[in-house]
Amino acid sequence: MADKEASPEKKSWMKGLLGALGGVLSGALVMYFTPWVDKVIKPAKPVANFSVDHDGNTVRFHNLSLTRGDGWWEFGDGSPLVPVSTDTEFVTHTYPQPGDYTAKMTLRNPLGEENERAVTVHLGTPPVPDKPQVVSLEAVPMSAGSYAPATFKLVSKVDHAEKCVWDFGDERPMVVTADATAGRDRLVTFTQPGGYVVKLMAINGTQLDERTEIITVLESPTNTVSVVVNVTDDATRLDAKDQRVHLGITFPPECAENTFAFERPFMAPPGYTIADVRIPSLVANGPEARLGTQTVAALDCGALGIRSARNVQLHLSEDRRTVKVTGELVRQPGEGGRLSHAALALPVILTVQQRVPAHQVSPMTTTVRLPTTSAAGTTTLPMPPVPATWVANQRTLRMELRDGDRVVWQGSQLPRGVLVTVGKRRCLLTGTLVGDQLRVDLADAPAGYAATGN
Repeated sequence: MADKEASPEKKSWMKGLLGALGGVLSGALVMYFTPWVDKVIKPAKPVANFSVDHDGNTVRFHNLSLTRGDGWWEFGDGSPLVPVSTDTEFVTHTYPQPGDYTAKMTLRNPLGEENERAVTVHLGTPPVPDKPQVVSLEAVPMSAGSYAPATFKLVSKVDHAEKCVWDFGDERPMVVTADATAGRDRLVTFTQPGGYVVKLMAINGTQLDERTEIITVLESPTNTVSVVVNVTDDATRLDAKDQRVHLGITFPPECAENTFAFERPFMAPPGYTIADVRIPSLVANGPEARLGTQTVAALDCGALGIRSARNVQLHLSEDRRTVKVTGELVRQPGEGGRLSHAALALPVILTVQQRVPAHQVSPMTTTVRLPTTSAAGTTTLPMPPVPATWVANQRTLRMELRDGDRVVWQGSQLPRGVLVTVGKRRCLLTGTLVGDQLRVDLADAPAGYAATGN
């Protein structure tokens, strides 16, 4: 026959040969292909890691995991699970009440391998606000005699107060100020003679403390005139506050090098600039690092307790709106001599300040006696202090001399031998700034003296 079929024995022999050859080839493929799959295709086993910080019952969880994958957050208070997102570095959760909660992060890679980390979050009972206290209150007359109209400086010290309320004991409305630790000295003018009960109240929550001071304003003696000075200050006020941020850097799993250079910028809030940067030490009672007046500062990683990074520096931008933290993460030897992944987690405190216009008008009064035959009438009036947080202050003075309700002289420049008439007397009026005081002199004008301006 032209077409002969293979005998059954021959077919069986061929099947055996092909099967053996297939086994050898598949074994070779498994031998050489599997390590490549494990190295290139197979995802790394997930490692869950996170840090916790809280303000009251609101807790912020910082994802520090070295590998990424699907997963979920479990906050331990019965609330629904929250997915772990590779795009979200921070997750915030508010607990219903103080207590101990077990927060857990679970990660899972595409092969179904899981890893979890659990942390006990302790939320204590909110502290009872400290009782406010008006430590002291004193009324200091700004000129000798305390004759109407009279200006007093109210010097006070207040502890543990959210706000203070001033009652000056007359018809003017009460004044509310936000004084957290101490009351600010205030200038108050009383135009009429009499007794006034000045009250200062310190408030913190529902608690209150108060103190009073009695002020006596005397009737102006005869042969005196009043000096009224309005001191106007225009400056720039520096409002500063601390802003806490978190520096979290992880070693990328795909990086094959032993070091990883990082750069993380932090920006001041809109309208603010960065006045200082502080990094607390990770070591108990260790020194903190700070930028101070520098624009570039290198951190002492050893003193700060940083073991996973080196060459860490702070760089402040020219406009003082951004500070960059740069450095290198360094892999550390792990078990079996293999290098472990590295991570860096540091608290960073930015002192930011805002420059806002500041304006205050301080009305002040005193009395000056008319000159006698032996001496000129003289008085001094202390000038109001400029708050310590004000810069670039521009001060102007406007002065008046009054005889009762009649304005004898007024001007925005201090008088220098100006001829004035008080009653039927011709006098020379002079105002001079001596240090932080205004000295006012009133002398009899020589016979035949003619006015020469200011």
